[in-house]
Amino acid sequence: MSISKRILFERDPNDDAARAEINARVAEAISDFSFKVPLRRKNQLSASPRWDPFWPNCVMQAAKDLGVKVKCVNDQVCTRTREEAVGVKKVAESIWKQELEEFSTLCAKR
Repeated sequence: MSISKRILFERDPNDDAARAEINARVAEAISDFSFKVPLRRKNQLSASPRWDPFWPNCVMQAAKDLGVKVKCVNDQVCTRTREEAVGVKKVAESIWKQELEEFSTLCAKR
């Protein structure tokens, strides 16, 4: 087992100081980014795969198009303001619809 896994997951009391330092650094890095847009969404096209394969890229492209600075944490994109999160989600929806149309067109040609 790697040293980072040992520190983070074994809960050895000898590693409490290192674990606390890591947690503090992570909390500081994401403290300004408290509004979330999920990167996982149920697949609306079929039962498999469970999660929509287009959605994560649509969200990231929307954030890039809007020039919104984001941080990815646990399958979520975090923004600084609620307005940015709402804007990213709206633009991601429109990008997703375009991607779906392109995908449907490609499938129809086969």
